[in-house]
Amino acid sequence: MKQLALCLFLLLAVSAGAQTVTGSITVNGKKATLDHVTAIRKDGNVKVILSDHAITPAQLADSFAMHDMKDLSGVEIEITPDGQIPSGTFYSPLLTKFGGSFSATGMHKWEGSIKGDTIEGKLSTPKGEFFDNSYEYTVTFKTSIASGKALAAPAPVVKGKPLPAGGGDPGKAYRAYLDILKAGNPAKIKAAISAERAKQMSDDDLKKMLPMIQAMMPNDVKIGTGAVDGDHATLNVTGKEKDGGAASTGTVDLVREGGVWKIEKESWSTKS
Repeated sequence: MKQLALCLFLLLAVSAGAQTVTGSITVNGKKATLDHVTAIRKDGNVKVILSDHAITPAQLADSFAMHDMKDLSGVEIEITPDGQIPSGTFYSPLLTKFGGSFSATGMHKWEGSIKGDTIEGKLSTPKGEFFDNSYEYTVTFKTSIASGKALAAPAPVVKGKPLPAGGGDPGKAYRAYLDILKAGNPAKIKAAISAERAKQMSDDDLKKMLPMIQAMMPNDVKIGTGAVDGDHATLNVTGKEKDGGAASTGTVDLVREGGVWKIEKESWSTKS
C-alpha cells in the first residue's frame, strides 16, 4: 500500500544445489548484494522474494513476519501461470519515508518459466524515479517452489502486554488517524505521525502523495490482536480493498511521544 522508488542494479552469483541467484540491489545510489531467493505458491500463482538475507517459506507466506524485517533489502514479486505480475513489493531500510517498503506494479518485466516445482528466469525494470528516489533492477535466478509443511507459520505474535478489544488507547489513536487521512489536512496528518516520520516527509511531498494514500486506504477497518511494550505498541488489523472488496490484513506500529500515541508505520497485504 505504499509507493516509492528504488534503484536496483543486480550483479552477484550464488548457488546452493539447484538454487542460483545473480544480482545486487542499489537504492538511491547505495548497493546491497542479493544472495538469497525463496519461492512459494499462493492462490495458483508463485510468489518470489530475492533478498540480501535468508527468508523462509513460512516468513514469505506471512505478511506480519515480512512487516517486521526492518533491515531487509530485496524485491518480492507474484507471478501468474501466464507470466503476469499482479503484485510486487520493494524492501530497503533506505526507504525511510515509506517505512522501509513500497508496493508497485506495472514496471516489472518477467522472462522465464514455471515448470512443476521449479521457477527460473529474469526479473527487471528500467530506471525510474518517484518522490526523489531512483530505482531499477535486474536479477536472474532459479529455485524450487516450497509448499505444504514449509508454509506452516504460527499465528502472528505481538510483543508486550496484550491490549483490550479495539486496541485501547493506541487503537483510538489509529482510528483518529484514519479519520484525519480521509479529511486530508496535511498539518493534522503530520501531527498524528511520529516525529521521525514527519521529519522525513516534506509538506510538498505529503500534498503530492495524499491522493494516492487516500485511494489506497482500506475500508471497514477492524482492529484484532494488539500489544503494548513501554512506549511502543503494535496492532494487527483487517480491512477490505475499495476496488472489489478483497480482504486485507495489516500491521500498525505506534510510538508514544509526549504521552500521545503517534503512528510510526503501517503495512497492508491483500489476499488475491
